[in-house]
Amino acid sequence: MSIQDLIKNQEEDSYCQNIKDKLKSGFVFAQKSPVLFIREDLLLCYRNSGDRHAERAKLVVPKSLVPLVLNSCHDFKAVAQAGFSRTLKRIKNHFFWHNFYGQVKDYVASCHSCIQRRGFNKNQKVPIQKMPIPDFPFQRVSFDAIGPFQILAYGNKYLIVITDTFTKYPEVYPVPDIQSSTVCKVLIDFISRHGIIQILYSDRGSHFISQAMQEVYKTLGIKKLQTVSFNPQANGVDERLNKTLIDSLSHLVSQNQMDWCQQVPLALMAYRNAYQRTIKESPAFLVYGRDPIMPLNLIYSDPVKSYADTPTYAKQLVMSLQNTFAIVRKNLESSAQTYTKTNEKWPKSKRIEVGDMVYLHVPRIKENTTKKLAKFNQGPYRVIGKVNPVVFEIQRIDKPTDVQNVHVNRLIKVLEREIFPHSQDVSEIDGEGQESDGRDSKNEELDNNLPPPGHFLS
Repeated sequence: MSIQDLIKNQEEDSYCQNIKDKLKSGFVFAQKSPVLFIREDLLLCYRNSGDRHAERAKLVVPKSLVPLVLNSCHDFKAVAQAGFSRTLKRIKNHFFWHNFYGQVKDYVASCHSCIQRRGFNKNQKVPIQKMPIPDFPFQRVSFDAIGPFQILAYGNKYLIVITDTFTKYPEVYPVPDIQSSTVCKVLIDFISRHGIIQILYSDRGSHFISQAMQEVYKTLGIKKLQTVSFNPQANGVDERLNKTLIDSLSHLVSQNQMDWCQQVPLALMAYRNAYQRTIKESPAFLVYGRDPIMPLNLIYSDPVKSYADTPTYAKQLVMSLQNTFAIVRKNLESSAQTYTKTNEKWPKSKRIEVGDMVYLHVPRIKENTTKKLAKFNQGPYRVIGKVNPVVFEIQRIDKPTDVQNVHVNRLIKVLEREIFPHSQDVSEIDGEGQESDGRDSKNEELDNNLPPPGHFLS
């Protein structure tokens, strides 16, 4: 841009023209203000930056050129989307305008490419939310699949795990595949043992949410719920069991691991009869009303009371289970209070409301690309609905058909960049020569105290 174009833009800018008029009238600016002067009709200044750039004259930028300066100092390929500190330093070394510190900060924070690459912080998560507590055994169960394992001679390769969220009682099925037909057979077998369940919870695996399985759920009157994508902790009951089951199998299998399927019953026996910290009981006792005899009982165990009178046994069993279920529900409530922290303060980037602009974190690498150069944050999206406190409905701004429900931990609330609106008229300078800007004193060295021409950037 030529000097004549710069002068013309300054003359058309009320902010720059006001400063020129003050300089010509001999007005004395505040001591902390830059040293303003006019050279060949061009408004420039010096800033005491304390480095070699202090003696370099900086251009006082009119509001019409602020977008160009910000773009050239941050978005050009020659500067490679530098971060806030480097962009600010580059601007301070060459340019000056009122409130440039805040505008540079907002400009970098709203940069599309920067958000795609650096916007997500995996350590910023909302507090864990409380899940509904079941009222009785096998009212609500969790579904999951583990594998693949070593393929056995008879073809088993996966484990399908079903866990009751009230008693924590698991059933595990070795299967050759996890097609919908196989999952359906497993579900029917589970129902034949424990009755029809009311609520079935799983991840978003196609074998659990396929159209065929939806028909099965509808026929059996089962309410099917699933987690949102990339949020396995929502199905924490099965995920925790999976880890425990795998750890147990690792101690039981041989070196070639080809006997893992035969060791599953033993791993299940260990889990079912183990004390569970959340319910403060063993799953087997809550299901059978008694403690199964274990190998350790062969060493010594107190004689078991005889129940020759069947009605007496049934009566005592009902009373025992009723009392135990009440205690278990109380323990589940107490455990939920311990692990959920609903009163904790949410991170600022997660305080999202309907109408906000967000980016979506998708930790998936495109084919034939490398992770080191990948951008994992997609968007921008607009929040159009709130399903529950931690799940939002979002719509892609440039692709309205892309609508999905996602967990808030995958969202990044971003500053919405506006097209620099028209600024207000320049404010008056008070009679003592001290400029008013209303900004905090800690940023005075990074900016000036000149009268604001209006906000360039929202």
